[in-house]
Amino acid sequence: EEDELQVTREIQDAVNKAQANDPKLKCELRTTPSYPPFFQDPNHPWVQKVKQIAESVSGERLSVFGSGGSTDVAYTVKTTRMKVASYGIGRHKESRIHGENENVRISDLLNLVKFIAILATEAA
Repeated sequence: EEDELQVTREIQDAVNKAQANDPKLKCELRTTPSYPPFFQDPNHPWVQKVKQIAESVSGERLSVFGSGGSTDVAYTVKTTRMKVASYGIGRHKESRIHGENENVRISDLLNLVKFIAILATEAA
């Protein structure tokens, strides 16, 4: 994991160096605070528990992988140090995520409800 402020300083240093090397270079670095990066061990027991329940409900063999998007889960992890794993609905090649005619399968939605019920009862 990287510290957001440290990364911003490193980028600013690179901009300053480029400006020192080329006086004609006029630019300003502006950053927008975002969700912080986070890492979760894919072999952690909680992650494996989530995977096992998701596989049993969906009937599919699933892979554990990192998320390429931003999520408010990152803030929660950084603040609470909670162990997390995300599982949800939507299929990469057909759901048109955040696009026109975004969709999910009804069967996937029902499986998600089953998943939540099982996870909630087993985690209690």
